[in-house]
Amino acid sequence: MSSLPGSPEPGVRSLLDPQQPRTVAPRRDGVAIGALALIFSIIALCVAYSARVAPSTPSSVPDSLRVLAKRLDSLSGAVARDGIRRQIDADAVHAVDLHQENLQSIGDGFSVGELSVAAVARGTRVHGTLINREAVEHRPASFRFQTRGESTDVFVTRIPAGGSAYFTAFVPVVADSVRYGDLRYRNSTVSYRVPH
Repeated sequence: MSSLPGSPEPGVRSLLDPQQPRTVAPRRDGVAIGALALIFSIIALCVAYSARVAPSTPSSVPDSLRVLAKRLDSLSGAVARDGIRRQIDADAVHAVDLHQENLQSIGDGFSVGELSVAAVARGTRVHGTLINREAVEHRPASFRFQTRGESTDVFVTRIPAGGSAYFTAFVPVVADSVRYGDLRYRNSTVSYRVPH
């Protein structure tokens, strides 16, 4: 028995045969179903809320939706304010008063002290001591210093465990306008000794 090229062999069913009944399984996308369920739940809550608060009138449902929209706006505003507050708190950890010689923590296991600010030919030189409060050695260590919108990288060859190292940063701003800076640890190679 011969068959046409491209046609199935006798006894084999073709998926493309229009006479064969086909069933197509519905695609179930968990994310889409979950999103739809959430939307329907919110709508149901709005309708239930409006039915409890006021008699069912055509204007009560849109009013309840407006109330819900205002509440969602206030929540999103609170979330945004919380994010800004966290960023300010994170920035405050790295803020340094450049006219204070006392130790100031900059986070990530480091403190800075003995700071001095001096005018140089094209800006300001900030000099100080970085203190490693951790039990690991950083070699070499990279920091980022920023003040008045200008920033520069600061590199320290070695800061021993529990030790300190001097640093100097140059920024192209007028020394008289420099009061606060932002000093952040960026990266380093860390090593430590295991006691025998």
